[in-house]
Amino acid sequence: MKINKLHIACGERYFNGWMNIDIGAYKVDLTHDVTKKFPDSIHDINLIYCEHFIEHLDVDECIRFLNNCYDVLVAGGIIRIATFDLDELIDKYITDWKDQCWIPSHPFIKTRAEMINIGFRWWGHKWVYNFEELKRRVSESKFGDSIRKEKISISTIPELCNLETRQNSTLIVEGIKV
Repeated sequence: MKINKLHIACGERYFNGWMNIDIGAYKVDLTHDVTKKFPDSIHDINLIYCEHFIEHLDVDECIRFLNNCYDVLVAGGIIRIATFDLDELIDKYITDWKDQCWIPSHPFIKTRAEMINIGFRWWGHKWVYNFEELKRRVSESKFGDSIRKEKISISTIPELCNLETRQNSTLIVEGIKV
């Protein structure tokens, strides 16, 4: 049976019925750096999903990743990208910085400046996004302007519903190969 769905940067989360891809030491179907061209065996893909991954790429890597995904999708294929929202991080900085789902697991954070620096710099983050910036970068890729904003766990595509596992995955977009 050919698998036509890719779960990019799957980490410890394995999706049955999907090709799970990561470069880390996890249970995967393929170990691969997705900023590089996919193997020729990967083609005719209908759906691609990644959560909390795009922020680990610099801008050039992001564009290469998006173009690589576009190249393996069928016409009408969809990529769904979920990450945290820079606008929400800034809003929390200004309002109640301690009111975030990830703060309780980091009780050593003492100031809003420390919180925002951690949000920007920890976990290998290279570039953070709000919708405006993510839309800009997607439009610079082969996807062009074929992007729509979605809500957590909601999609017009049933197989893309309820995939997010992180409460702060509030910036979600879907790009369509036209």
